[in-house]
Amino acid sequence: MLDIGEFKDVIEFYEEITAKEIRPYRLEIDSNKDLFMSKLNKLRELGAIDKDVKDFPLYIKLIAVMILARGDASMAQHAIKTLLLGDDVGVMRSEKLAQFFESERYYFNGKFGRFKGKYVETLGLRMCGWAIGEFHPEEDADEGIENTLLSYDLATLIGVSEEAILEAERYAKNRKAFGKPIYEFEEIRGFIDRGKSLVEGVRWALLNLDDPNILVYSVLDTAYYCTDKALQIFGGYGFIIDYPAQKFLRDARMLRSLLIRKIQ
Repeated sequence: MLDIGEFKDVIEFYEEITAKEIRPYRLEIDSNKDLFMSKLNKLRELGAIDKDVKDFPLYIKLIAVMILARGDASMAQHAIKTLLLGDDVGVMRSEKLAQFFESERYYFNGKFGRFKGKYVETLGLRMCGWAIGEFHPEEDADEGIENTLLSYDLATLIGVSEEAILEAERYAKNRKAFGKPIYEFEEIRGFIDRGKSLVEGVRWALLNLDDPNILVYSVLDTAYYCTDKALQIFGGYGFIIDYPAQKFLRDARMLRSLLIRKIQ
């Protein structure tokens, strides 16, 4: 079992800035680039994703990414880019799909190189700057980047899953039907408890196991369950942009497509 005692203050710091700087604005920053960038710059000012964080153990950085993803998955993905590759390096998600468009150089499958392409719209992870084009590898990257990137992506998806089921729980405790909160209905409470259990299991595994590849399908199954049940618990409200359930589902599906592409 990992000891996080000496990093307790670090974890509390990420929880606090996520609660204050990201979560209250997550629906607005999903469609407002200026607001998104102002919040991202605020994280940099506070030291949440600057170079000093690179000195933390990987499991602490994974926890930080999970916490940031509970606020906004795109914000967490920007943090990953900075922690792993730096501000000026983008990520190729395939030989033609680039993330963080307009970066100076790109990483893909153990190589650094150049990319030329054009911006495209996306439904999930909207603020990550997507583009379609061609990747031209130029130099080898350090060993281990691929597995670390996979670990970070899984941490993002776990964070989204956790927040989806917790948001559903908060909603269920306030939404009333037949004179009582819907949380008091056994089936609703069962959905939430199972989601929490699934999240706890994959989080423990990611932080304690050496090979993230063996966790991909477990994390994907957890994300599907948590975001789908959250949408059901919100009912019709889950489909409209005034509530976060639709955003959790979109971001989780986008992350799923990236992970499936990576392991196929």
